[in-house]
Amino acid sequence: FLVTRRDPRSPEPGGTVRDGENFVIRCQVDGARKDGRFGASHIWDQVQLATGEVAYLPDALTQTATKETLVAPYCGPPAPRRVGGTQGQCFDEAPIRLARSPRSHAAFLRQAGPHARRSFRATGVPASVTLAQAILESGWGRHHADANNYFGVKAERLAGADVGFLWGRNALGCVHQPTNESEDGVAVRTVAQFRLYRTMRGSFVDHGMFLRENPRYARAFRYSRSPKRFARALQRAGYATDPGYSAKLVQLIRENRLTRWD
Repeated sequence: FLVTRRDPRSPEPGGTVRDGENFVIRCQVDGARKDGRFGASHIWDQVQLATGEVAYLPDALTQTATKETLVAPYCGPPAPRRVGGTQGQCFDEAPIRLARSPRSHAAFLRQAGPHARRSFRATGVPASVTLAQAILESGWGRHHADANNYFGVKAERLAGADVGFLWGRNALGCVHQPTNESEDGVAVRTVAQFRLYRTMRGSFVDHGMFLRENPRYARAFRYSRSPKRFARALQRAGYATDPGYSAKLVQLIRENRLTRWD
């Protein structure tokens, strides 16, 4: 038997579900980490038991068709009714047209390269670093969090608020999407709130300003003319949870001759 919880953040047990039993997932939400046969995850599935009780099962113990997307709506606040502003609630899915995946690596660079150059002129972030981050974060433009977001830039939870998020002046809003974060070297699934952009250009503009205006990355801008050192400074400042993040950026810059965009 699998023991459910009454709340995904509390150890208080709920009813039980037999191993192999089918059930309907009503929605999904973040909670305490659980490791199981389907990996490690903070995501919990809200289900209705045969008794009528609403309870939560860890996604790490639940077999679903995919672990790459949410299989049911996010159990958070209701979606906003319009796009705009700089803060509020996130969408369950983007209410705008999303960019298509590029047909090749060369096509992605032709599309993204000019945006990276403009970002360098405006902010000082080396174009080669910007492109390497976009390649790594989006898989050469194939995965952009269903939000035209090529850098995995997240919305910020408002201080003291359970339902509000801040996405700044360059984004249209935010969307709830599952993602993997590194915890003690282990990839753990969680739901994050990714900033939403109307176009690829908006994502690149916001990425550059995000780094330029954030004091924690100030030391990196000493190396605007040295992409490798800039990438390593981002790592030291805690840009990513992956301990090998900067090494991957440097490898992408070298293998794809990205410095030609600087």
